[in-house]
Parts: sequence; C-alpha cells; structure tokens
Amino acid sequence: MKKKKAMLFPYDTSLLHMVIHRDTINEYEIVKVVSLKSWGYCGADAGAKLGVSTGVMVTDDFQKALAEVEIVIVADTNIPLEHNQINMYTEIIKSAGKQFLDIRYESKENDKMTFNEDLYSDGIPKIRDIDKPLVMIVGTGANTGKFDIQLRVREMFLSGGYKVSQIGSKSYCELWGFHSFPDFMNKTLNAAEKIVRFNHYVNYIANSEDADIVIVGVPGGVVPISNKLFDDFGIMNYMVANAVKPDYVILNTGFVDYNNNYVETMVKALKYRLDYDVDSVFLSNFYINWEATDSLDRLVYMTLPVNVVDEEARICGCYSLYNKESVEACKENLFSTLIGYGDFDAI
Repeated sequence: MKKKKAMLFPYDTSLLHMVIHRDTINEYEIVKVVSLKSWGYCGADAGAKLGVSTGVMVTDDFQKALAEVEIVIVADTNIPLEHNQINMYTEIIKSAGKQFLDIRYESKENDKMTFNEDLYSDGIPKIRDIDKPLVMIVGTGANTGKFDIQLRVREMFLSGGYKVSQIGSKSYCELWGFHSFPDFMNKTLNAAEKIVRFNHYVNYIANSEDADIVIVGVPGGVVPISNKLFDDFGIMNYMVANAVKPDYVILNTGFVDYNNNYVETMVKALKYRLDYDVDSVFLSNFYINWEATDSLDRLVYMTLPVNVVDEEARICGCYSLYNKESVEACKENLFSTLIGYGDFDAI
C-alpha cells in the first residue's frame, strides 16, 4: 500500500519519537516537519536540541510544506498552541483541499477493537493468568521517553520474527499498527471493574493475536510529581499492576539533579507500592524547569544533549534513550532475562 505524504505540525522535541520512528508508521510517510519560527526549531535537524541526528529538517514555511503533502498530522506539544491558532491552520488546510488528522485527543481508532465481554458471565469475575511473557513500560511522568521505548521494544521483537501484541500509552498507537490504551480505563467504572476488565482485555488480545510477547505501555506517571502537579496520583499504574503481572519492567524517568538517589528511590517505591521489580531504567533528556513551572502553574521542560545524559546514565547504571549502544545493551538484558525465565524461546 502506498503511503500518503504527511506533514507533522506543530513540532517540538516532545514529538521526536514520531520523526525517529516515521518509517514504521503504517499509512503515512512524514516528509515535512513544520514548527513555528518563535519556537526555535526551524532550519535545524528535528533532533538538534538533543544532539540527535534524524536526517529531517524542521521548517516554518507552512504553505510550502502543505503544497507537498496530502495530509497534515496535528499533534499535541509541550509548547502550548492557542486554540484559535489551530483553528486558523485548520482552515488553511481545508482551503487547500488537504486532509487533516488530529491526534491530540482520544483516538477514534480505538473503536476498531470492540471489547464488550460480560465479566459476570461465569459468576464472580476473576483475574486470568496471562500465559504469554509480558513487558511493561512505565514512566515517572510525561516527557520521559516512555512511548519512544515502547516503539523501540516493539521493533526489537518484530525484527527478531516474534508475534507482538501491544497496548500503548498514546491515543494514536494505531498509526504503528497496535492498540491504544482502551477507553474503558478512563470511564466512570469503579477501580475493581477496570482492573478485571483490563486483565481480560490483555488476555483477549494476546490469545486472539496468537502473540509470542505482550507489551503494555502505561499512561501517566507512577507517582505524583508534586503537591500541585499530581497527574492521577499513579492510579492508572496501580490498576494495571493489579491487572497483569509483568515478566520485565522498564522504568523511564526524567532527568533530575540527584539522579542516582532518585532512581534508587523510585525502584524501591515501585517494589513496595506496585509489587514488581524494575529490570531496566532509561534516563530521559528532559528535565523539569521548576522555576518556570511554579510561575506558570504548568509543567515546563528543558532539554539536555545526549552526551550529558549518556554520562549520567553511566554513573547511575541506567540506559540512555538516544544512545544506540545503550539501547542494544537493554535489548540483550531484556531477551536474556525472558529466556532465563523459561517462558520465552529464542528464535
């Protein structure tokens, strides 16, 4: 199937995963990446702020880029874009006769996977054993590289010839051919019903797709960031940890001033709060600018170059997200751990 030529707009580094993994997007070929001139990305590689080479240059010439594509993919970014600005660009896109795909909000693609199982058909609902090895990917919050790792782990297994069933933490996972997090986890069901339903959902997908491996990326952070910025207090992670028992856990964490102690604290916290061991930790290139965050009452992030994160990851015994050798070392650890458990066969 011929892919539609697409523009990614507006761009900041929170969307770097879409550029890095653009070749594995199913229906679209991202050929243009457009940002606003005032955001500081234009005229440089999409990964320049992190010292990452993607081979894709960012432009601010929206009209010229629009003429060269069939569809515009509008995504959410760290830098807020006013609603009236989005409306203005939407009208320009429509006037040019181009298609428009808004992935900022809950994906309607989720509707493709219908899951209406009656939990009470066999009497009291129960948690089912997932008889496939399961990799869980969690993060301390936003901008920890969690979704990038989900895509990388997916490719690790697919390139090895394994059948992968996957549920991702973003609402647009279907772009890569796997399932977005199910809508029912955000509905007004009680926690117990969500836990059982998610367990049955994972079991259903794994069996119906005849998977060799299951990958689950969990939305939200594992703990609150602060007293004012608490996301969902880690409730989603709590429910998922009770619904499925992972064989391998990858924790993604933002960069902080005391990484070594922070990582140790987080690993211990997850062991006692959620009852699983963390097997690998990835250190992100993003860190929170607390002064700006406190002033604006919203999370404001700064970025660090790869070489800084590489060195800090080495000191902390973590992996570095954009270091090829580091990612390969994680892959070796992941495969050897699963094979060592005896529930996973090397192909």
